[in-house]
Amino acid sequence: MDASAEWSDVLDDTPEQLDEHEVDRLGRYVLCRRLADGGMGTVYLAKAEGPGGFERAFAIKRIHPHLARRKDLVEMFLDEARLSARIHHPNVCATVDFGEADGTWYLAMEYLLGESLASLVREVTQRPDLLATERWRGLVARVVADAAEGLHAAHELTDEQGSPLGVVHRDVSPQNLFVTYDGAVKVLDFGVARAEGRIHQTRAGALKGKVAYMAPEQVTAGASVDRRVDVFALGVCLWEALTGRRLFKRDTDVETLSCLSTLTIAPPSSVVPSIEPALDACVMGALERDPEARTATARDLAQALEAYLHARARPVTRADVAALMTERFSGRKAHKHEIVRTELAAVREERSGVVPVTPPPVAGGTASLVGPPRVGEATPSFVPMASAPASAPAPAPAPASASASARWGIAAALGVVAVLGIGLLAWSLRSPGPTAVVPEVAPPAELPRPAEAPPTEPRVEEGAVDMDLSDLPMDEPASPREQAPRRRRATTRTTPPTPPATEDARPGRVNVVTRGGWADVYLHGRLLGRTPRSVELPPGDHVLELRPFGETPGRQVRVHVEPGGVERVVEPVSH
Repeated sequence: MDASAEWSDVLDDTPEQLDEHEVDRLGRYVLCRRLADGGMGTVYLAKAEGPGGFERAFAIKRIHPHLARRKDLVEMFLDEARLSARIHHPNVCATVDFGEADGTWYLAMEYLLGESLASLVREVTQRPDLLATERWRGLVARVVADAAEGLHAAHELTDEQGSPLGVVHRDVSPQNLFVTYDGAVKVLDFGVARAEGRIHQTRAGALKGKVAYMAPEQVTAGASVDRRVDVFALGVCLWEALTGRRLFKRDTDVETLSCLSTLTIAPPSSVVPSIEPALDACVMGALERDPEARTATARDLAQALEAYLHARARPVTRADVAALMTERFSGRKAHKHEIVRTELAAVREERSGVVPVTPPPVAGGTASLVGPPRVGEATPSFVPMASAPASAPAPAPAPASASASARWGIAAALGVVAVLGIGLLAWSLRSPGPTAVVPEVAPPAELPRPAEAPPTEPRVEEGAVDMDLSDLPMDEPASPREQAPRRRRATTRTTPPTPPATEDARPGRVNVVTRGGWADVYLHGRLLGRTPRSVELPPGDHVLELRPFGETPGRQVRVHVEPGGVERVVEPVSH
């Protein structure tokens, strides 16, 4: 089989226009285009705006609204947000914001342009003369060494007390190793990663990840899984990139699983004879089926590859990777940049009603991190942009113009993902924005005072959110219309209402979300957990105490709970 044909399943990441029924805003982010659509959620190109004309492109990952009622899936999404926000490394794509809007949850990730390693290998396999060159071998070693350093940072992650979290990515593949057009390498998608303290626990016998890149112990019942499964997956990526061939992948998962256990793994030099023994050794050490004989850590693999690169006549740098990306993807690179400029300009036009002559360039920057900081590390915060209330009239549509056709007429390949940055720091230096809490209810003085009763123990659901716990099928199609979040209307009565014949004592739910960082949530001096947090409370008025980053004194937030109702508390926090 022709080598390039083996990579025919690598999808071309063409951006799609938003459907008319799709929401065009999530929190403070304006959604521009749909970048990717999977079983769990959708990724969008989005824009955030700030003071002084600040604007920045982001990638927004949103869980499908019809799945936001699935407790297990929401727990996985919350786990991904908490975990990815704690990893800070130049070779890991980091989450920079996290929130809830329009009845669903989303992650905001820094946005960049480039190609997956899978796309790069597919492109190079069409040039057999390049595949067998020393240049290509050096570039592959550079890319995988950088990715290995990013994974090592994740593997070494600790909690606030310095205890290892035991992070394992479990889905390392050429699709999740991303190479930007300027030569940076990023590890993507910790959505199925394993770590201590996760809310969602994988059930016994469930496979997480792509079968063709799994280590043998991942598919062995009862076998323990640790960081070495990621090393094995990197070894598969390295073997395939060097040879242009698939190692274990076959037509069906059953055949692929069989190869994982029975296939004799030959060194890559058996396919490309010019591959040096030192590079063969790097690959084969990572591909040992016995975890005890395998390269122990991703850092060890990175150092072995660095030693190979150091022995070459000249080093291989990020600039060399960028040169290859420009050489192989010059047309796509230019077109993708143009799409980004056009999309962001179109959003600007629709908001201002002014049509610029040429689309301005994208400004730099990034948002703040969400989640607990690591020990000894300051956590920046930001002032969230106020969203329009649900009752606010929709803005008048922009007049039909060349900008509208430019925005919706573009249909070209755009490979985009999220990556860590350092902007929006200016936002963190401002004072927190206005507190967004549940709507005010009637003044207590106008309501009959109930008899004193001891506080009822709240029911805390670990990491739970506002959801219907009905077990929806995994393949249920998304709702054709996004539903607006339910809001409780506040009423003012001049006289006490007539009490119902039977008092409704059903508990309600309160979802507590913080912007710009995390906070511990207390009720009556009892710790309920850390944001984002959802608790069940008895009907009535309650006072929650939020302690940003665990610090005291905290701040008090009043919330009224209706029987069976759902309330939402949103608080900006900063150090």
